[in-house]
Amino acid sequence: MDDMLRKMQPNSVCNKIENYDDYMQYGETGCGSNSAYLYMISFQWLFAIIFLNLFVAVILQGFEESSNFEDANLSEFYLDNFKK
Repeated sequence: MDDMLRKMQPNSVCNKIENYDDYMQYGETGCGSNSAYLYMISFQWLFAIIFLNLFVAVILQGFEESSNFEDANLSEFYLDNFKK
């Protein structure tokens, strides 16, 4: 892979994959390792779960606040005493 980003980095050495033996030896790109796939997938899952939990927490907090407003309604007894 001859892209500009890898050419500009002095510590990046990528192997050109021309046949199946090169693919088996160097992986898909010839750069990095196969553990990068595991890291990327776990990173995406972790942050997806975190944002989903935050979203659910905001919804539950709004529901709790709205139910607190319903509990704060005055009863007929207090309204009658206020009118007198």
